[in-house]
Amino acid sequence: MDKDKIHKQDKVSEDQNEAISEESAENPDIEDADIKDDQKSSEEDAQPISVEEKYQELEDRFLRLAAEYDNYRRRTRKEKEALYSDSITDVVCKFLPVLDNVDRALETADKCENSETIAFAEGVQLIRKQIEEVFASLDIEEIAALGETFDPNLHHAVSHIDDEDKDPQEITEVFQIGFIRKDRVLRHSVVQVAN
Repeated sequence: MDKDKIHKQDKVSEDQNEAISEESAENPDIEDADIKDDQKSSEEDAQPISVEEKYQELEDRFLRLAAEYDNYRRRTRKEKEALYSDSITDVVCKFLPVLDNVDRALETADKCENSETIAFAEGVQLIRKQIEEVFASLDIEEIAALGETFDPNLHHAVSHIDDEDKDPQEITEVFQIGFIRKDRVLRHSVVQVAN
């Protein structure tokens, strides 16, 4: 008897489940409505966000984005300046041996006596002057050396002499001119120093 009763209850539950599934198949909006109701109740449990809080959040995001863009702009500007400076340095350093040869030509030109060689010497002097103008436009200067006190940051000593007439660490001779651009040494002056 109990078995028959249980069997009947199971049959009734199966019939109810089939009816519900047929109803939901015929009207799928019922399930969606149930899901939406569940979502609404969970959203109501969470604190509602006010308009001011949304505004504040958007303003904070905007300010962070603006700051990131400003940092990016500054960083790229610095990178461009560094790249430009490095490019100038590379080109000038490769050009310095040519300048040394022009200086050697000028030393030889000083010994010229006839009119043809004097005209040649004047042409070499004009070339040297033009190189100096280009260097000046790029903020490149010769490193002062002769008669100055030896500075290992600017000068490279290759020989020493004993001379009581000179101050200690005074540069007595320059073998190769050094160049500097702003605070960056392009080439050290090669010098002789008095002990």
